[in-house]
Amino acid sequence: MKLDYENTKYPWFYYLYNKNEKSNIMLVNRTLLKYVTLILLISSCQTSKKVSGVNTGDNNSYEVFSLKKTACYGACPVFEMVIFSNLEVTFTGEKNTDKLGLYTSRISQQELSTLRNAFDKSFFDFEDEYTSAVSDLPTTFVFYSNGQKTKKIRDYTGAPQELKDLEKLLGNLVTELTWEKDKD
Repeated sequence: MKLDYENTKYPWFYYLYNKNEKSNIMLVNRTLLKYVTLILLISSCQTSKKVSGVNTGDNNSYEVFSLKKTACYGACPVFEMVIFSNLEVTFTGEKNTDKLGLYTSRISQQELSTLRNAFDKSFFDFEDEYTSAVSDLPTTFVFYSNGQKTKKIRDYTGAPQELKDLEKLLGNLVTELTWEKDKD
């Protein structure tokens, strides 16, 4: 069965198959196969792990903690801070913070252990979400992974004081650490 390529809605299609249909189809298929193979090879050769858009440079590193604050109707700071198992910390400021863009820092093993001990006491016992019908408040997302369990909590309003204290413990790092602007 011969297809009528002249009446197709794709004029380039007719051009590809105009003279010798069989050889042009094979040529197009081989060319597509080469490009697809090249793209797959290039994308599979990346060796450094990217987490949250940040190259940690360590394939075994994983996200241990994160603190994310969302916008409100006022001037609430909007940012995300992530602490990785290799002791690297990233801060991405979006608005209403003195650091806009991506910043990096490091914490000590002692600081990471202190945070882990504080979170291991009760973090996994909290509800997954604290919310109400109130509007105009920022939402705080807190994430923790102890290597065996992970949990992310959405705190809009009404969270227990113990969770607020853990959020503050993470939030204090924003002002305590020495940050370096990312060059990328």
